[in-house]
Amino acid sequence: MRYNNRKENEIDFERVAEFLKASVQQVKTQEDVDSLIQLKKVFKKNVPFTLRGYLSAYLLKIATGNARRP
Repeated sequence: MRYNNRKENEIDFERVAEFLKASVQQVKTQEDVDSLIQLKKVFKKNVPFTLRGYLSAYLLKIATGNARRP
């Protein structure tokens, strides 16, 4: 019988919050707006509206090292 290891699946929300704050600052000050606009268009074209929040959360988990990649 296999048991889930809770510690393995726990998310470090402080780390996620720090990542988000740093990312917001990066977007505001250093990122190329034109490339972000193009990426936003690709995202909107390929991800259904009802799944965008969930996909954003999933990508955030991957970016912060809180999820196993498929």
